[in-house]
Amino acid sequence: MKTNCLRLFFLMVVVLLAAAPISFAGVNMDVAHKLTLANPPLDVVSTPDGKFMFVLSEKGIISAFDQNGVLQNKIHVGEEVERIKMDPQGTRLFVTSRLGKSVQVIVLDFFVEINTADTPSMGPQNAPVVLAVFSDFQCPYCARLAPRLEQVLKQYPKSVRVVYKNFPLSSHKFAKQAAAAALAAERQGKFWEYHDELHKYYRNLSDKKFIEIAQQLGLDEAKFNKDRHDPAILEKINLDHEEGEALEIRGIPALFMNGRRIQNRDLGNLQDIIDKQLKKAQ
Repeated sequence: MKTNCLRLFFLMVVVLLAAAPISFAGVNMDVAHKLTLANPPLDVVSTPDGKFMFVLSEKGIISAFDQNGVLQNKIHVGEEVERIKMDPQGTRLFVTSRLGKSVQVIVLDFFVEINTADTPSMGPQNAPVVLAVFSDFQCPYCARLAPRLEQVLKQYPKSVRVVYKNFPLSSHKFAKQAAAAALAAERQGKFWEYHDELHKYYRNLSDKKFIEIAQQLGLDEAKFNKDRHDPAILEKINLDHEEGEALEIRGIPALFMNGRRIQNRDLGNLQDIIDKQLKKAQ
């Protein structure tokens, strides 16, 4: 009995020591940025990832700064506002006023810049809605999304542009080769036709299949084979992949509408979001 008690005691000590917070010896401090405001600051909050900071100043102005201290946006919320708080997800600001007996809820709509230059695309270059999809030709979910995007283009022929970005997964043996083959087909004006065939045969991709599709589409086979091994095409794929990693893409397909990540890729949801975006653009 005494032995069991001793074992239990030592076990509790080990657990408590493991759970104890790290005891720091000290702290160094450096000024990362100094933000210059037109009015005295009243309150400040940051997003959970630390990428954005929101400063409430007198005169009721909330200023949004990025992690480099660059001003991104401003909004006037009323001079009686005293404090701001952020929800744990970093998607909403709560703006409180004791004098006004009110709480304003501000929805944060974050977006990113995506490079669409020199990238395969369908739809008008000046379309108000741009759908950028990071995809992989061996991915079954990517294959399912492709026909939905085609339907969107048919429904909004003058308003939507679809941009294709390569994000081949290392676990897919032929994904990068397929991406190179599609870009080689682009040099002969057949990217989207080749794209469709690759998605159709995503389970059975191989070097033989790449050549079969090229022959089926009437491509110049010698040029096609030379181009798909061109270092410039491989570099283009790598740049797309690096951009996707910088955007912290963890799963594919990854779809962005005007720089905003779209999680629900059902056709009905895409139509709803596009309609709302077109109303804003009017």
